[in-house]
Amino acid sequence: MRNPAMNALIRGGSALVLAFASISTEGIAVASAPAPEEGAEARAAATQADALVVAMDASSEHVRRLLRRARTQKLTRAVGCLDEALSRVDVALRVAREEARGARDAAREGDAVLARAHLARVARLREMARAGASGGEMCAAGPELQPFEGTSVRVIVDPRVAPLTP
Repeated sequence: MRNPAMNALIRGGSALVLAFASISTEGIAVASAPAPEEGAEARAAATQADALVVAMDASSEHVRRLLRRARTQKLTRAVGCLDEALSRVDVALRVAREEARGARDAAREGDAVLARAHLARVARLREMARAGASGGEMCAAGPELQPFEGTSVRVIVDPRVAPLTP
């Protein structure tokens, strides 16, 4: 059994420990909070990622309209080509949406480095979607711009320029 003086010391000590824990917890919370400029930078990266996704969505809709038009005109070669282009754009768009979501999550946490990494991936995916949409434009342009299968090149060299024997 403890004496009253020891109980008072223990109670006072535990109060001191609780006060210290509360102060140190507040210090940790303040130390782990992101800097205001880092949070703003993360939000800006997330906003840019969202804007790129909106542009990719517009590209997807454009290629989809071209595909519908080719189907109504029964242009079988263009339909196949546009279908492939649309698939490429849609895959890039789907992945970019996930990356933009990651950028928004990082912005919520105030992690500018992670938000910028997600933005960089969205930007690369935007370029992939743009290339797919350009391919779709070539498909819709007609046979004169579509790549030929089995293309061969024939070169005739003047014998005076390059003799056959060295």
